[in-house]
Amino acid sequence: MSDDLRGGVPLPDAAQMVAAPRKGLIHFLACAIGEFTIAARAAYEPVVVDQLMRCNEAIHRLSGHLRDLADPDEPMTHSRADGILEQLSLLPPGRARELATGSPL
Repeated sequence: MSDDLRGGVPLPDAAQMVAAPRKGLIHFLACAIGEFTIAARAAYEPVVVDQLMRCNEAIHRLSGHLRDLADPDEPMTHSRADGILEQLSLLPPGRARELATGSPL
């Protein structure tokens, strides 16, 4: 596992993500997208535009990966894993670790 950019939270590394069973990877991405919707709620009052923009961008990118990976013929590459990990680094410290330890990656 690698360290998250926000507080040393361990995340799966790209090699683990590439080797993960597709079902586990799709579950992990769906949970991560849900976490970003929760993180965005913290920006509602008072509105913190930068946080909303970061969360929306992460949701956009992760949901694209989820859509693509739902196709069993779509490869899980190191490049894709790196892109996923970049977005996960935006989650609050501790949440990414809980996702990684609670999912079948």
